[in-house]
Amino acid sequence: LASDFGVPPMRITVAEPGTLRAGRAGRAGDPPRLLAVGSVVPRKAYTVLVEALAGLAHRPWRLRIVGACRDPAELTRVRAAIDRAGLAGRIDLLGAVAEADMPGHYASADIFVMPSLYEGYGMALAEAMARGLPIVCTTGGAAAETCPDAAAIKVPPGAPLAFRAALDRVLSDRPMADAMAESSYAAGRALPTWGDTAATIAAVIRKVAS
Repeated sequence: LASDFGVPPMRITVAEPGTLRAGRAGRAGDPPRLLAVGSVVPRKAYTVLVEALAGLAHRPWRLRIVGACRDPAELTRVRAAIDRAGLAGRIDLLGAVAEADMPGHYASADIFVMPSLYEGYGMALAEAMARGLPIVCTTGGAAAETCPDAAAIKVPPGAPLAFRAALDRVLSDRPMADAMAESSYAAGRALPTWGDTAATIAAVIRKVAS
C-alpha cells in the first residue's frame, strides 16, 4: 500500500484474521492422516497434491480434502487425477462440512498440507498451527509469511516433485515432525484471537472518529 499506492505508512493498520484457541491434535494416526482444507478451485492446486502423493504410494498415509466445490470442472480434474494415480481408496474428497465438524478434522490429523498456488493469508494454515500440526505448504502469496520456517516445509507453488520430497521428509522423520509440531503450536498460541482483531479495528475507528 505504501509503495504501490503512496499511502503514508502511519495511516496503515494491519488487523490479521483471528484464530480460535484450540487443543493440540492427537497426531497418532495409523496410517498417518493428512489434511487439506480449502475450496476445490484451481488456485488450491489439489491436482499438484495428488501428483505429489502418487510418488509416495509406497508409504502408509490417508488424505482428507475438506472444502466446498466452487468449480465443477476442477473437481472433475481432481477426481481424474486421483483415479489415474490409483489413489481412490486413500484420498477422501469430503466437500463442504458443517463448521461444528471442523475441529474434529483438525484434531484427528497428523500433518497439514496446502499446495495452493497463492494465498492472501491462509486462515487454514493458522487453524493448523493453533492445533500444533506440522505443515507442508507452498510459498505462494502470503503463505510463506503466515507459517514460521520451523513449523513448515515450504516449496515453490506448482512443483509436485518438491512437494513430494517435502512431504516424504515429514512422513519418514518422526523426530523432525515432532519438532515442527512444537514450533507450529507455539506459533499458533501467538496468533491474534478474534477479540484481538476486533480490538485493533475498533481502535482505528475510534481514532478516525475522534
